[in-house]
Amino acid sequence: MNLKNLFILKFTVILLISLFLFSCNRDVIMNSTNPPVHITTGAYILNEGMFSPNTSGLSFYSIITDSIYNNIFAPGNLGLFPDGLALFGDNIFITEQGNFGSAGKIYKCDTTGKVISSQAVGKNPYSLCISNNKIYVTNGPASNVSVVDINTLTTNKSINVGVYPQEILSFGNYVYVCNTS
Repeated sequence: MNLKNLFILKFTVILLISLFLFSCNRDVIMNSTNPPVHITTGAYILNEGMFSPNTSGLSFYSIITDSIYNNIFAPGNLGLFPDGLALFGDNIFITEQGNFGSAGKIYKCDTTGKVISSQAVGKNPYSLCISNNKIYVTNGPASNVSVVDINTLTTNKSINVGVYPQEILSFGNYVYVCNTS
């Protein structure tokens, strides 16, 4: 291959790579703290983070704007290992595990992600569901479910449910718990 043909080949490869790289695009990611949140026109996204404090977050995907609004949780970032999220009326409830073997937290937020109140709850709370105006939270290491008042976020009682409960859901007036063992 002569020098001229080698130059044309290199130029063509570089041009094709450049066209490929610069012609790609991605969805718009908004970093606004005030997304146009309408609970029927989008979805909340809970991000567990990088397994260290202040790396997790709550985002909102808007169907109307086809955009993701990152870190709408206010004030600041969620703590360690947020896992459960439930929408009930005009409120979002989020569980945060905290450090292994210790109490975690439950947050009550409005639909824009602003924290209304928070409270310590359970032992490594994981998942939650809402039934009969009560919040039910799984506590793996404690092998129980905390029953939490939906208005004050105080724990009313704990129900033993078996070895290391993880997931929980409600259907009608019943609450179903999935244990890992």
